[in-house]
Amino acid sequence: TADMTPEESFRQISNDLDLDTDKVMQCYQDSDNKEAMEDRNNAVQSLGNFGTPTFFIGNRETGFVEITGAQPLSRFEQAFETVRSDDPGNLTSLEGIELEGEPSKGQEDAPIKVVEYNEFGCPFCAEWQGIDASSRTPIDSMNIAQSLENQYVETGEVELISKDYPVPQLHPNGPLAHKAANCVYEHEQDSYWEFHDKLFENRDHWMQG
Repeated sequence: TADMTPEESFRQISNDLDLDTDKVMQCYQDSDNKEAMEDRNNAVQSLGNFGTPTFFIGNRETGFVEITGAQPLSRFEQAFETVRSDDPGNLTSLEGIELEGEPSKGQEDAPIKVVEYNEFGCPFCAEWQGIDASSRTPIDSMNIAQSLENQYVETGEVELISKDYPVPQLHPNGPLAHKAANCVYEHEQDSYWEFHDKLFENRDHWMQG
C-alpha cells in the first residue's frame, strides 16, 4: 500500500516469498550497506561513472564489451560475436572488479559472462527486466532479460552476474533496496532473484516512503 515505509515494503515482499523474514530484516537493520556502496565505488574507480543499467560482456581472458542502457537482445548477441572472434580488439579488463560470490544465474564455467550493474530505483533497469516502469519506453514488452536467460543462460553459454550500482542522488531509497536484496542473498540465497524481481515490480511502494 502507498503508506508503507521502505522497510515495511521489504518486509512484506519477504513475507510474500515465505522467507525467514525476521532473519532478513535483522540483517537489514544491522547492515551498514557497505557492500552495495563498495560495488559502485569500485566501478567508478575502475571504469568511470556510467548510467544504469550498464553491462560488461566477455570474460577475463578476452576482456569485456561495454553496453550502456536497456539495449535489445541483438546488441548482446553482437557483443557475444565480438568476444568469440579471433581479434576482438581492445576490450575493457574489469581489473579490480570482483565477480566471484555475487548473485548470478547460469553455469560458473560458462564461456561468456554478462555482468550487469543494476540500480533498483532505475526505471530503465526495471524495463530491461520486463517490468513496466516508464510509459515513455516500451522496452518491458521486449522481455530482454527473459530472452537472454532462455536462449543463452539456460543453455550454458552465458553466466549473468549482478552488481550493485545505487545512485542515491537520483533514487534516495535505492540503496535501501540494495541493502535488503543483499540480506536476502546472505540468508536466503535461493530466493535472491525472486526478491530482486519483486523489488522492481514494487518500486512504487518503497521508493516513495
